[in-house]
Amino acid sequence: MPNKPMPKWKPAPEALIQRFEVALVSLPGTEKKKMFGYPAALAQGNMFAGLFEDRMILRLSVEDRAEFTSRFGATTFEPMPGRPMKEYAVVPKTVLDAPRDLERWLAKSFAFATSLPAKLAKQATVKSPPAKKAPSKKAPAKTLPTKKAPAKKAAASRHAAKKASAKRS
Repeated sequence: MPNKPMPKWKPAPEALIQRFEVALVSLPGTEKKKMFGYPAALAQGNMFAGLFEDRMILRLSVEDRAEFTSRFGATTFEPMPGRPMKEYAVVPKTVLDAPRDLERWLAKSFAFATSLPAKLAKQATVKSPPAKKAPSKKAPAKTLPTKKAPAKKAAASRHAAKKASAKRS
């Protein structure tokens, strides 16, 4: 299956970025980061809200997502057609335009993210050199040669050994 080229995404409008930043002020402990190249908010390493093109998305519990969808007509977030991110809903314009509603739903999203197991930040791992083995007190074992004798030589050696044993008998 050939890889399809990534779609070219549009930058988020400055007004949406500002609205997102202002709404996050009420949520202490929020980590800001870029996801898909857009502003995103994380709690305990879990993304709970972000921007994508001209849309804001929220990660909500099953119950909250059902209420958000039925009450405001929110849809499931799909960064690419046919690739839904099922826990995320697109924030409808009516909620974006109502600061109290937006803060309320952001708080629900934040609460859901903090209920999930915390994700540890990825750290660069530094490999330490292998530990040196302590010298052994025993004499080293004899090692056998690794190369095998060619088949003809091995057969000749067996034949000579049989002759020598027959003479001794």
